Amino acid sequence: MAAPFRLSLDARQHFKNLYDNKHLLLDFDAFYFCLIIGLAKCKINTEISVANAPEMVDDFPGPYRNQRDYIIALFLSRELKRLGIEASNKKGLNQIVARMLMPDSKSKLTNEGVKCMNQYAAMGFDVLKENIPNKPVYLEAFLQSYVELVRKL
Repeated sequence: MAAPFRLSLDARQHFKNLYDNKHLLLDFDAFYFCLIIGLAKCKINTEISVANAPEMVDDFPGPYRNQRDYIIALFLSRELKRLGIEASNKKGLNQIVARMLMPDSKSKLTNEGVKCMNQYAAMGFDVLKENIPNKPVYLEAFLQSYVELVRKL
């Protein structure tokens, strides 16, 4: 069984109003917002264990499935940057790809790849909460602040 994507209860609670107002429909929506910020920051959160966070899904759901390869490519490029591995370093590149990708899994990620992606999302939530501390109520207002935050990272 593939490792599931996870997001802390605190993060889920932060987006509760957007779910209640039907602005967000999938648990993965909040995960994606946090993931993108973590990837933009190019940092992971290893301080807290996302293993204790509730499981969401073990594959990219709904509309994210069509974008899976782009999300994974962005994830890999940021992971290479975070680890200081140049794209010209074939050996280092192959090691990361082998550690993170599994073509036969639903998500196309290894358990380690999903864990690392969860850690980027955890860091993303930390950054989001620090910069946009109020729980969003309206998607339009949140997206304006969110885009500004991503641009400055």
